[in-house]
Amino acid sequence: MPLTFAALAPQYPSVVVGDDHEPTGFFDTAAHLVSTLTAKYSIDSDRLYCTGQSTGAMMTPGLNIRYPDLFAASWVVAGQWPAAQAAPRAGKNLWVTVSPGDTKACPGENAIMSVTEKAGTEVARAVWDGRSTAALRRGRHGDGGEEEDGQLRHVPQGIPP
Repeated sequence: MPLTFAALAPQYPSVVVGDDHEPTGFFDTAAHLVSTLTAKYSIDSDRLYCTGQSTGAMMTPGLNIRYPDLFAASWVVAGQWPAAQAAPRAGKNLWVTVSPGDTKACPGENAIMSVTEKAGTEVARAVWDGRSTAALRRGRHGDGGEEEDGQLRHVPQGIPP
């Protein structure tokens, strides 16, 4: 009987891919591990998803580029990869979360999205205020918040490119 859910979070003895975007041998090991487990446990290969944050988010786009058919979708959180290598990600289901204030990941992901857009992929962009309502109340209007009928709503101050 196929598994209905499985999560894989391998731990490595060293960095798998660093800021230089040069993968170590563990990079390919991760992809082979996913493929092996998918076959061994009858996991639906159309429902494989990849995610990572920071260094893991550098591995996520790298895996999507080197193995474009391995994952059905991926969620990249504050990751980066050279935009010049991003074309294989075109047409793939990606969710990218990055802070506009992240001076490395944000420009890098914007460049990657531009490459995938030029390759015909539809890209939607949005900015969300991640502060809690309680934090906004403490700011009392000085941060773009508006209070109406006792409800505080944050008014975004623009969307970065």
